[in-house]
Amino acid sequence: MPYSLPNGFSIRNYFITAQNKVYSAVNSAMVIVYREICEQIYKACGENDRAEYGKSLIKYLSERLIPEFRKGFDGSSL
Repeated sequence: MPYSLPNGFSIRNYFITAQNKVYSAVNSAMVIVYREICEQIYKACGENDRAEYGKSLIKYLSERLIPEFRKGFDGSSL
């Protein structure tokens, strides 16, 4: 016999709300991380248009970050 819950009561909604809050928090944190990474790369390039150095730096970072963090740190993302 199925349980009867009061009208409007949904445990599922609590989980959905919590998931949405977690997704939002993670997305916000990743935006900050990528902005800070970008600033570090810009500073490392001497704040000049040193495209070749920047490309090699991004490749280096990608090779170091992917083994530990997996997705999200390939050259096109950085």
